[in-house]
Amino acid sequence: AFDDEDVIHVDGDVNPVRDLETIGEELRLKDEEQLLQCIDKL
Repeated sequence: AFDDEDVIHVDGDVNPVRDLETIGEELRLKDEEQLLQCIDKL
């Protein structure tokens, strides 16, 4: 990972494992949101 003081990280520091888990959770939540919207249209 790269450390650059000009780049602000949402969790304060770079942690590849945690960052991957965060991305996975955000994608899962977005998928859930999309599915619920599709269900509402049925």
